[in-house]
Amino acid sequence: MNHYNCPIVYFEDNIIFNSAGEFRAVYEIPPIHFDFLSYEQQMYQSDLWEGLLISLDDEECQLLMIPEIRRFDYQFDKLKSQIPEQLKETGNGFFDRTYQYLKQSKEMIEYHFFLSIKLVSSSFNVKKLSLFDRIKYHLKDTKRQLKSLGDDTFYILDEEMNEYKKAEQRLYDKVKYFLNGYRVPTDTIQWLLKRTVWRGIEEPLLRKNWTPRYEEVITEKGKAKKPTGDILTLFGGLQSDRYQRMLELEQFYQGEFRKSYLSFLSLTYLPDEREFPGFPWIYWIQEELDFPVEVSIRLKPIKHDIALKKVRNKQAELDEQAEHIAQIGGTISRNVEEAINDARELERDLSKDKFPILNTTVMFCVYAESEDLLHSYIDKLIYIYETKQFEIDIPRTDQYHAFSEFLIGSQQYIDQYQHPLDPNYVACSMFGATRDIGDIDGFYIGASGNQQVFVNPRRAPSDSFISTSPSIAVVGASGKGKTVGVNYLILNELMLGAQVLIIDPKGDRILWPDLMPEEIRNVMQVVSLGEQEQDKGKLDPLVGDPKGGASTAKRILKLLAAVRDGKFEATAIEEAVEQSIQGDNPCMIDVVERLDERFKGMSREKVTNSRYDDFETMVYTLKHRANSGQSMLLFGDGSQESINLNKQLTILQIQDLPNIINDKENEVLGLSLLSSLADFSRRFANQPSKHFKISVFDEAWRLAKTTEGRAVLEELIRTGRSQNSALYVVTQNARDLSFGDLDKDGDRGEEIRGNLGMRFCFHAKDGNDANSSCHLLGIEPTDENKRRLKSLRPGQCLMADLEGRVGEVEFIIEDIHPELFAILDTRPDHFSAQQEKVKKQVG
Repeated sequence: MNHYNCPIVYFEDNIIFNSAGEFRAVYEIPPIHFDFLSYEQQMYQSDLWEGLLISLDDEECQLLMIPEIRRFDYQFDKLKSQIPEQLKETGNGFFDRTYQYLKQSKEMIEYHFFLSIKLVSSSFNVKKLSLFDRIKYHLKDTKRQLKSLGDDTFYILDEEMNEYKKAEQRLYDKVKYFLNGYRVPTDTIQWLLKRTVWRGIEEPLLRKNWTPRYEEVITEKGKAKKPTGDILTLFGGLQSDRYQRMLELEQFYQGEFRKSYLSFLSLTYLPDEREFPGFPWIYWIQEELDFPVEVSIRLKPIKHDIALKKVRNKQAELDEQAEHIAQIGGTISRNVEEAINDARELERDLSKDKFPILNTTVMFCVYAESEDLLHSYIDKLIYIYETKQFEIDIPRTDQYHAFSEFLIGSQQYIDQYQHPLDPNYVACSMFGATRDIGDIDGFYIGASGNQQVFVNPRRAPSDSFISTSPSIAVVGASGKGKTVGVNYLILNELMLGAQVLIIDPKGDRILWPDLMPEEIRNVMQVVSLGEQEQDKGKLDPLVGDPKGGASTAKRILKLLAAVRDGKFEATAIEEAVEQSIQGDNPCMIDVVERLDERFKGMSREKVTNSRYDDFETMVYTLKHRANSGQSMLLFGDGSQESINLNKQLTILQIQDLPNIINDKENEVLGLSLLSSLADFSRRFANQPSKHFKISVFDEAWRLAKTTEGRAVLEELIRTGRSQNSALYVVTQNARDLSFGDLDKDGDRGEEIRGNLGMRFCFHAKDGNDANSSCHLLGIEPTDENKRRLKSLRPGQCLMADLEGRVGEVEFIIEDIHPELFAILDTRPDHFSAQQEKVKKQVG
């Protein structure tokens, strides 16, 4: 690109000065996640854009949608650097396989959105000057432009730049208010310019802290900057237009010349009729295409009164034409009738709403590494728009002009495809909407449409913009991928050094010690507790952390003895627990012995018969529980060692854990064991450690169905943020988490949902389940959303990320790690086959 062709002369901060003498301010617009937005949310986003566009006066602007191809090299090097030494071989292989899979998959495209607005000369300041000063001010600007035309030398008066910076501040306030946009740094402007000659080849290497050079000069008009023209060095490489309707780029990269081909297309026709929502005519690109497409939208506002005058003149012209046809006995064509109706409708709307008309030019840029691939991309782009009644053309001779048109901050070169649109039509395009979900700096879990999905749950408490919990909820019907999905999350975190405790009531992970890779087996332990004597007291809440486990001990003892709060016996239990934790041997057996001693010291003469009998029954019940069945797990005598939690992965199972819902006879025992398990998880989460800790509660509905259980879940989720720990809640139905208006007993279930970070909702069995999942995800329970939840296939889920963005995600595990997937798969037939495999190995 030679000096004459380059439209960009200089930039300073976020202001670009071009060869037409224009000053343009550049802003980046934060993307809005579009999927699963409600009707009201879509209308709100559209109204924000419409508000900004209506507020533009004479400010021409350009909207640029720019794709960035994400490379994973640095990201996976960073992940591998976090692998603990004891898992180096397994972890490196694990992430290498994922990396190779992604390299062979479709490119990951991240779209950025920019707004460039022409700064209007500060006429409001000029008008305040005297007539003589106003003439002198305008002469300065005219002479500068005449000088530029004469010798290709530009200079920018300091006085002028300062005035435009004041205008930019007022414009920035608008952009910030309506779109939360922000000024782009100079590095971003450098990237936006330099990448144009690297399209389809590679992301350009940027110069650190680079800005265009200039000379400070003193002119007869005052101090000025004279750009040296070194901005041209950003456009190195070869650009050729030897092909019709296409440009060829060439760069020397990594020891070889590499080429790419690009073509610029114009939108030549837009249909008049559109319904919103359902007509996001720019968002369609991300929704339907899996290759990068750039979009440039140029807008030239026509003020309301001028637009209204033009429409009325056009309407009069059409009426005159129709009248003439009628006088000669002709038939008015359908096109003329439609034009008359459209003009009347537009005149009516303009008179009522007083909005400006935007002369709009829409262009696309498509590029590829070969001509054939470029042609296929062009065909696909044209096809999706033609099916929606739009028309696209490829200019034959304007490809170089189009190249310049796409440079941020440049003047407009192509204006023969202008369309007069109202601000609402442009806003309906959903420019700025994306499908991005997850965390690009995390680990890979699967795909959402054309987008690869990464997650980083640990970011939740450290990111000041969200500051939420790293805890996760995973819900869904049996056999639909829920357990496999959460296991995959766990293994990724394990590879990154997390310490994990899994409460596994169903024994889904009982085969891991036999099937997992050796390095994982070396850092894990499976603790399976039953009615054996050696397991007695292993879940005693007073062992290890007496003060922390005191409340759990009190709750368990009152449950087992069927004693209500407020009764004399309940108070006696609480006093005995407090005495025990102050003693030399705090444990549950010690508490029972203290209660027994107190009973023996009681006299029927000093208490009522009923109190004496109730106390006797309580002591007898607890002594019996302490020495029989699974309840022995809760009663230690102080000689037992607590379960060692030093291993990186601990899986804790209770054989034949009672069902607290359907097994009324053992409901109290089941709830007591679960309370102790939950307290065990609390102690694990609170123990000092430099590692990120994860407690996994599988089949969490067992806890969530009770008031006591929900209280434990809430505590673990709420405190995890400050303890560098997370709780993964796994259950079959989102209703198990009891939140919001779904609660019948007025509990605080909303606190569970409100403190969760990410949520994964797999297949819902029916409408009620789907409705609950919608509430958990934070989306409206519309018929369409519930239908999508009920139609999810195994491995698919709706995911809400840390920002609350919701998208449909498919876990991709088997294609990358087939052997690992076989271990994680808990479907009955497959699990039985794996058990037989282990038996043969052992045999």
